[in-house]
Amino acid sequence: MRALDAVCPHRGGPLADGHADASVVVCPLHTYAFRLDDSSCTSDGIGKIRTYPAEVVEDSIAIRLS
Repeated sequence: MRALDAVCPHRGGPLADGHADASVVVCPLHTYAFRLDDSSCTSDGIGKIRTYPAEVVEDSIAIRLS
């Protein structure tokens, strides 16, 4: 499991407010889609979003930021 950065690398759009399905999250500003399996953008030249290791610990989600 991993967590994704909440900011689009294109223009800082709020990915946390975007739409997601089982395979991508879509930035609500310019509709760039980022694959959940490898964090790459489906459009050329945009790059990847940052990801962080995450795990369920008891009733919470722990994210390692370092």
